[in-house]
Amino acid sequence: TRCLKYRTPYDVEYRCVRPNGEIRHCHSQGKVILDAAGKVIKLVGSIQDITERTQAASALREREEQLQLVISVNNDGWCEWDPRINKFYFDPRFYTMAGYEPNEFPGEYVEWSKRVHPQDIEKTEKTFNEFLTGVIAKYDVEFRFKRKDGDWMWIRSRINIIGRDDNGAPVRLVGTHSDISERVRADEALRSREEQLRLVVAVNNDGWYDWDLVANAIYFDPRYYTMAGYDPDEFPAAYEEWVKRIHPDDLEKTEATSIAFVRGEISDFDEEFRFKRKNGEWMWIRSRTNIISRDDSGLPSRVVGTHTDITARKHTETELKDREEQLSLVMSVTNDGWYDWDMTANSFYFDPRCYEMAGYEPREFSGTHNEALKIVHPEDTVVVKQALEAFMDGTTLTFDMEYRHKRKNGTWMWVRSKIKTISRDEQGSPIRVIGTMTDIDEKKLAEINLTEAQRIAHLGFWELDVSSGESFWSDETYRIFRLSPDNPPPTIKDYYRKHIPQSEWETIDSKMAAHIDGTEPLHIEHTIIRANGDIGYVVIQPVRRSGPDADATKIFGTILDITERKLTEINLEAAQRISHLGFWEIDLNSRQLSWSKETYRIFKLPADGPAPLLDAYYEKYIPEYEWDKIKANVDAHINNNVPFNMDYSIIRATGEIGYLRVQAEVIRDAEGQPTKLFGTALDITESKLAELDLKEAQRITHLGFWTLDLDSRELTWSEENLRIYRLPIDSPTPSVKEYFRNHIPDSEWAMINAKVESHLNGTEPLNIEYPIIRANGEMGYVRVQSDYDRDKNRKSNIFFGTTLDITESKLAELDLKEAQRIAHLGFWNLNVTTNELTVSDEVLRIFGFAPDDNIILTADDFFEKFIPSDDKVIVRSSLDVTLNQGKPIDLEYRVIRVTGEIRNVHARGEVFHDNEGDPIRVFGTLVDITDKKRIDEELAQHRYYLEELVEERTNELEVTHQKLVRKEKLATLGQLAASVSHELRNPLGTIGASLYTIAKTAEKNGLDLGAALPRAERNLTRCDKIIDGMLDYTRVQELELTDIDIDDWCAYVLDEYSVPENISVARELHCETTTAVEPERLHRAVINILNNACQAMSDNGQCMEDNRLLIRTVEKNARIEIQIIDTGPGIDDADFPKIFDPLYSSKTYGVGLGLSIVKQIMEQHDGGIDIASNDGRGTCVTLWLPINEVSMRAVK
Repeated sequence: TRCLKYRTPYDVEYRCVRPNGEIRHCHSQGKVILDAAGKVIKLVGSIQDITERTQAASALREREEQLQLVISVNNDGWCEWDPRINKFYFDPRFYTMAGYEPNEFPGEYVEWSKRVHPQDIEKTEKTFNEFLTGVIAKYDVEFRFKRKDGDWMWIRSRINIIGRDDNGAPVRLVGTHSDISERVRADEALRSREEQLRLVVAVNNDGWYDWDLVANAIYFDPRYYTMAGYDPDEFPAAYEEWVKRIHPDDLEKTEATSIAFVRGEISDFDEEFRFKRKNGEWMWIRSRTNIISRDDSGLPSRVVGTHTDITARKHTETELKDREEQLSLVMSVTNDGWYDWDMTANSFYFDPRCYEMAGYEPREFSGTHNEALKIVHPEDTVVVKQALEAFMDGTTLTFDMEYRHKRKNGTWMWVRSKIKTISRDEQGSPIRVIGTMTDIDEKKLAEINLTEAQRIAHLGFWELDVSSGESFWSDETYRIFRLSPDNPPPTIKDYYRKHIPQSEWETIDSKMAAHIDGTEPLHIEHTIIRANGDIGYVVIQPVRRSGPDADATKIFGTILDITERKLTEINLEAAQRISHLGFWEIDLNSRQLSWSKETYRIFKLPADGPAPLLDAYYEKYIPEYEWDKIKANVDAHINNNVPFNMDYSIIRATGEIGYLRVQAEVIRDAEGQPTKLFGTALDITESKLAELDLKEAQRITHLGFWTLDLDSRELTWSEENLRIYRLPIDSPTPSVKEYFRNHIPDSEWAMINAKVESHLNGTEPLNIEYPIIRANGEMGYVRVQSDYDRDKNRKSNIFFGTTLDITESKLAELDLKEAQRIAHLGFWNLNVTTNELTVSDEVLRIFGFAPDDNIILTADDFFEKFIPSDDKVIVRSSLDVTLNQGKPIDLEYRVIRVTGEIRNVHARGEVFHDNEGDPIRVFGTLVDITDKKRIDEELAQHRYYLEELVEERTNELEVTHQKLVRKEKLATLGQLAASVSHELRNPLGTIGASLYTIAKTAEKNGLDLGAALPRAERNLTRCDKIIDGMLDYTRVQELELTDIDIDDWCAYVLDEYSVPENISVARELHCETTTAVEPERLHRAVINILNNACQAMSDNGQCMEDNRLLIRTVEKNARIEIQIIDTGPGIDDADFPKIFDPLYSSKTYGVGLGLSIVKQIMEQHDGGIDIASNDGRGTCVTLWLPINEVSMRAVK
C-alpha cells in the first residue's frame, strides 16, 4: 500500500507456505511504473527464495555461540616478542598484574629472566629454547615471578608463533600471562587435605608402597608390579631400581623433589613423571607420599605412598592443550567482563570490566544474586529468573541470554550473559559457575543496519584462489547463471568467454587488478550471459584474504542478481523521460538536494549535475512569490503529517517559465526525527498552459461538439463526438432520426424532446444527462449542453452544443450507491443556518424509509424521532463540540427505525466554516453496524471459550511434563544408585574390617578409644542403610500379596517399634477390615512415617506432655486409612511442594528418600499418601488403600 500510494520501493522479507506445507523464506523487491500522467499502471518486482541463506545465517550464529562458550573471557596480560631485535611488548594489564610501571620494566629478555624464580629459570629457559627450535610443539609453562613489592607470584605463560621467515625461524610470537597464584595456593591446600585422608581412603586400584627411610627398605604391593608389567623378582624393591626406570627428562626434577621431601625442605611429595614398563613403553605415573612417622630431629623416618597410572589422563590433557593453543590468540584479545558465582554462599565476584561496563565502582555494588537481579530491566526480569531456575535445576544445560542492565547513570544497556558450570553438588545441581558478560549495545544497532544492508546484497557466494585459479560457487551463484550445482564452477577463461560480454572484459580486469594490489576495494556491476542465453545483471563485492606474506592468496565475495532491479530502472528511466516525471531527495541536515536524470532535464540542466543546495534551489529556480506557499506546505507536512501535493511555477536554466506538480514524503530516524524528504516532480507545463488557454472554453464544456440546422434538420458531429459513440471518425454523422433510433433508449425520447422544446422556447437552458447505446452495443452516459443563434426575426435556426462522456463517473456513481447499500454506508449534510438535514438514499434505508419517499427532516426531528432517550445527550454533546471547537464527530449510538426496531450506527462528520470562521454546515457519513456488533459479541464469546480450552490443555500438558521429569529423575537415580552401591560397598566393607582391626589392636594394647569407634561403626551402618534405601527406591519389584487384618497388623508393628522415651503414644485401631498387601513393603512405609514423626518431635525439644503420637485406623470413603498424627513443628510451606522429590531433604542428615519410598510403596498397592500440616502445629500423614474384594468380604 505504501509503495502504490507514495511511489516508494517495495522491499519485504517474509515466509510463504508451499502446497506441501513446507515453510520457505522469501525476499521480494519491486517498484511502480507510471504512465504519462503520473498514474500507477503496474508494479514490477522480483521474488527470491532465501531459505538456504536464512538457514546458513542461523547455523552460523549457532556456531558463533558455541565458539563463545569455548572462548572463556579472561582479563590476563599478553605480550608480543620479536626475536630478531630481542624486544618484548607487554600490555598494560601485565604491568598492573606485576605491580610495575612500564618505565620500571624494560621490554628486554634479560630484564624478564632476572625476575623469574631461581628454581624455575632453568626449566623456563630450556622449555622456551626447545619451543623456538621446534623440539616441542607448544609452550605452556608455570613458574614464579617476582612482583615489584618483592612477593613471588605464580604465572602461567602460553606462547604461540605468529610468523616465520623463509627459513622457518620464528619472527613474531604472541602469548598470554595468567596470574595463577590463587589457584596454586588452592591446589596446595587441597592436596594437603587429600593427603590427610589418603590412608583412610585406600579403596582404589592403584599401586602403593611403604618406604622405611632409616633402613632404606621399600615394599611394593602386587598391584604396583602388575601396573608396570613386572614380576616381583624382576624389579627389586630398592630406591636405586625405582630411579633407573624413570624417564631421563623427568629424573632430575623427580629425584630433586624426592630428596627435598626426605630432608624436610618441602612438606609433601606429589609428582607426575614417566616410568618405563617391562615392555619398554613409557607410562605416566602420579606419585603421592604421606609421612607416617618422624625421627627425633623431625625428619621423616617412614612414608607411605601411591602410584597412579595417569597415562590416559595425560593423553587427554595433551589433546586439550592443543585445542587451547589453537584458540589462545582469540582468547587473549577479548574485552568482555566475567564473573564467578558461588551458589552455595550466594556470592558473586565481578571482574573490573563488568563494573566498568555498567559504570559502577566495586564498593557501590554488593556481589549478591538479588543485587544483580535488581539492575535487570523490569520487562526482562521474569524471563531471566525463569532461565536461571531452569539452569540451576537441570531443566536446561546452558544459560545464554540477551537482556537489559541499568548503568549507574540510569541508562539501559544490552548485555549478553553466558554461564558455564564449574562444579555440581551430589544431586548434580550447579554450585559454582563462571560466566561472561558482553556489551552488545553496538551489536543491536549493527543488527538494524545489517537488516537494511541485507536488502541489497548477500545472495550468491564465491571464492577464487588467485594462485591456482580454482574457484568455489554456492548453489545460489549457480542459479544466477542458470547452471546446475552438480557441475564444477567454470574456469576464469570459460567464465569470461561464456558469461561476460567482451565489451566489459577490460573494465572488470582493471578493477580486479586494482583490488588484488590493494589499490581500491572492488564493487563491480556488470552484464552477464546466462547458460540459457538470457541477459542478466549482477553486482560483485569481494573481500581479499591475505597470507603471512601479506600477498593476496584468496578472494571471497558475494554476487547479487540485480536483473529485475536493473530492468526496472531502465524501464523507470524511460518512463520518467516519456512522462516528464523526475525524482528528488533532500537531506534535511546538510540541505543537499539529489536529483534523478529526468529532474535535471525538467530544469534544462546537464544530467550529470551537481544538484544545488536547498537555498540555491529557491533563489535560482523558484519565483519569489512561490516561496512562502512552498515552505508552509513543507512545514505542515513535516510537523503535522499533512500530505504534500502541490503545483507551483519554476524558472528553468534557459530562463523559461515551467510548472511542476510535486509530491513528497518525510523520512524519519529511529527517534522519529525528520532526516530526509523524498518525492517526485512532474512537468505539467504543457497541461498548465493548455488549461489557461481553455479556461474560457471550459464554461460550456469542450469534449464533443455538434450542430443542428433546424431548417434542414442536418446534424454535424466533431471527431470526438464520433469517438464517444464508437463510430469511425471518417464515417458520416447520423441523421436526427437515426440518432434517436440507434443511439438513445426508447424510454428517454420523451424526456429529451421535452427538454429540447423548453430550451428552444427560451424557457430553460439545455443541460441534460441520459444513457446512450454505442455502435458496439455498449451502454454509456452523456451530459449534453447547448446554446443557439437567432436570425434577425429572433427565430431559432442553428442549434449548437457539446457532448460530455460521463460514463465512468456515472458508473462510479451507480457503483457507489450499490456499495453504500451493501455496506449500509450513507451520507448526511446539516445546514447549520436553516437546521435542515439532507440525507442519502442509504441513510433513508437505515431509518426504514424507501429511497423515493419524500422525506424532509430537521435536526430537531432527527433527535426527537430517531434517537433513544439514553443516547440523545451524547449525540447532542458531540454535535455541540464539533460546532464550537471544530473537532470531528466520531461516535457510535443507537437509532429507532420507523418500525420501532433499534439499530446500532457509527457516525463521522466534519464542520465547514464561512470566510468569517462561522460554521455553515456539517457533512458526514452514517454506517449501520448492527450486524458487526452482533458478530463482535459472538466472536468474544468464542474467544473466551477458546482461551478456557487452551488453558485446560496447557494444564494437562504441564501435568504430563511433570510426570516425564519425575520419570527422568527416577531413571537418573537408578543409575546413580547402581553406581553408588557398587562403588561404596567395597570401600565400606574395607572400612568395617579396618575398624574391627583397630578395635582388636586397641583392646590388645589397652588403648581406650572412647566414643570414636562406636560412632564410626554407627555411621558405617547408616551408610549401608542409605545404600539400601536408594536401591529399594529404584528396584521396583512385583508385590507378593497376603491377606492381613489391618488393626492386628498395625498393633504388631507398633509393639515392635521403639518409641523414644520423651514421646507418648496413643492407638485408635477401629478399621476392622482385612485386605491384601505385601506386609514387608507396607511395614517399610509405616516405619518411615513413624521415624519422621519421632525425629521431628525429638528435634523440636519439647517435653513429653507436648510430644504426642497418635496412630489411628479407619475405613471411610471406600478406602482403608492408616493415620499417623504427631505434635511436631510441622512442615515448612516452602518445603511442602518438594517433600516427595527423590533426594530432597530439609534435614542435615539422610538423603531425602523416605517419603519418596513411602509414596512409591502406596502407589504400588493402588493407594496413596495424603499429608496435612500446619507450620509449628503438627502433621497428619494418611496412608490409604482401596477396599478390594478381600476387603469387601471382610467388611460384610
